[in-house]
Amino acid sequence: MGKKALFFIVFAILMSGCTRAGNQVQVENPGSEQAVSIPTEAINRLQGSAETIPAASIILAAGGEKATLVHLVTKAEPGREIAGKLQSAGYSILSSSSPTAGIISIGGHVVNASGGAVPQNTFITLTIYENDQIVNQIKIPLDLSGSFQFNLVPWNPNFTYMASVVYNSIEFDSGLIDAGVLLPGMTVQIHLAVYEVSTDAQLLEALRMRVVYDFTTPGWVHIFENILISNPTSLVIVPPSDGSPILDFPLPKEATNVVFPDGNSSNRFRLTSTGFGDWQPVMPGDGHQVLVEYSVPFTSAWRCDLTTPLPLDSIMVMVKASRIVTSSNELQLSMVQNDSTSSISVYAASSIPSGEQISILFTPQDQIQRIWLGIGIFTVTILLALVYIIRSNQVRARGENAPAVAKNAENVDTILDAIIALDDRHRHGDIGEDAYQKARAEYVEKLEALSDHIKE
Repeated sequence: MGKKALFFIVFAILMSGCTRAGNQVQVENPGSEQAVSIPTEAINRLQGSAETIPAASIILAAGGEKATLVHLVTKAEPGREIAGKLQSAGYSILSSSSPTAGIISIGGHVVNASGGAVPQNTFITLTIYENDQIVNQIKIPLDLSGSFQFNLVPWNPNFTYMASVVYNSIEFDSGLIDAGVLLPGMTVQIHLAVYEVSTDAQLLEALRMRVVYDFTTPGWVHIFENILISNPTSLVIVPPSDGSPILDFPLPKEATNVVFPDGNSSNRFRLTSTGFGDWQPVMPGDGHQVLVEYSVPFTSAWRCDLTTPLPLDSIMVMVKASRIVTSSNELQLSMVQNDSTSSISVYAASSIPSGEQISILFTPQDQIQRIWLGIGIFTVTILLALVYIIRSNQVRARGENAPAVAKNAENVDTILDAIIALDDRHRHGDIGEDAYQKARAEYVEKLEALSDHIKE
């Protein structure tokens, strides 16, 4: 079979028969005069005489003059038997129940974007998806120059395709190709990059951090953190070992119900003594995202310290609460939105160095009111006590400094002040009864004499 056969549909659906004779297998399509011969190199390891594969669809991927049977869909037992024999002989036999409406070709090159050599002695895999489910895979050897060509690939407008290759124990892929923008018979050229690896996490940067504090559940605060990490290098950052993560993120000591919304089927995230670690290799670019959710009991004032192992370009904190007072020296309030049930406040900061803590204090409003009421009562009590002490000291000082007899009194007011001071000392027990009566009589006598003098 020549190279021209790559551009024709060479499969038969619901075949009534497929026979082996001489040096080829002939596949007939019922209702059509078309037939295609498969070189015996594709099946030369099969044993036995002529075999029939009823109700089968065969798709070929050809390379030069050698054809390899790579796709076989059948529900008949003889077909399953042949599929097993071909697979044991080293051919890729994968089944799909999705209908095939045509054929396309997907080719391209694998390049080492770190400047190294392209992968050698390995395979490249084309995966076909439908509704996010794998319906088929085709695997072929990767050329020594890094080029590859998948010919006669099943096409359906609902399919998507992705080419992938494993290098340095990391799977690199081409991204998804949407069959809906293609037509049968088209050829697609793609570019697939691979990278060298490094364990130096200090090469990474954290572009931004988004944190949501939700206080709508009584007695709890639910926290959602989203951190976007950038790898500006042409290297893949990998863990130094299976026991050490690339990045270690702290969590509050009270954190419970820790979950990872993106899923953790690959054991990417693992809890550590201080929080959780991320073991997933960080590809070049800005697409590495860390998502985590957890809860913390909240019955009184609670302080949260945010920090990341990488410098932050920006951080945004959203607080969803009612009657909760938020305070932070590092964050600036940028927006407040109120509705009938809750209040949403947004805080922001930028250029946060690695390891720097951003402290946030959350306090229930009724607790603040109780605190201020206590402070007010305490303050009033202290003030009243100070007034009483000062007044008492002043009165006592006047009494102690007043003369026993106002010999130098020059007017009625000074004599009256002396009498008042004397009466106060007597009430406080600072002067005996006899001395008090004698002194008071002298003051009164002096006052009367002064009054007579004024009248004269």
